Amino acid sequence: MSLIALAYGCSPNNQPQAAPKPSTTSVSTTATSKTQPPSSTVKRLLETNECPKCDLSGVDLRDADLRGAELSDADLEGANLQGANLSKANLEEIDLEGANLRGADLRRTNMQDSTLNRANLSEANLDSADLSTANLDQANLSQANLTEANLKEANLTAANLKGAKLTGATMPDGTTHK
Repeated sequence: MSLIALAYGCSPNNQPQAAPKPSTTSVSTTATSKTQPPSSTVKRLLETNECPKCDLSGVDLRDADLRGAELSDADLEGANLQGANLSKANLEEIDLEGANLRGADLRRTNMQDSTLNRANLSEANLDSADLSTANLDQANLSQANLTEANLKEANLTAANLKGAKLTGATMPDGTTHK
């Protein structure tokens, strides 16, 4: 059998035909799943309040009630969590790069070792949150409440802290902000 016949699934007696065109449906489905997580994953999170290691990148969870959620090691890169309630949630080692958390409630949240590069945390309530060793490079923390937050060994390179409340916060160098 010739290579052409093998490549197109033809028998030696049939003439080769043009290769089938790629389906546009499969291309758009792939593109959609890259930008939005499957609805079943989001449904699971909202019903059980648990989704560790889930790919939720780009998800829109504005104003969602996720108090006490288990999202450790999940991917929420570029997610919209504006105004969401994530108080007492476990967000350890989570990827929130470029996420919108403006005005989110993150009180007493565990965010150790998390990636928050370029995240918008303006006006967020991070009172008593654990952000130790988190990467907040270029994060917007303007007007955020970081009272009593743990920022020990956190990367705050180029972070915007204008108007942030830091009373009692443990700073990256281990000192307590007055």
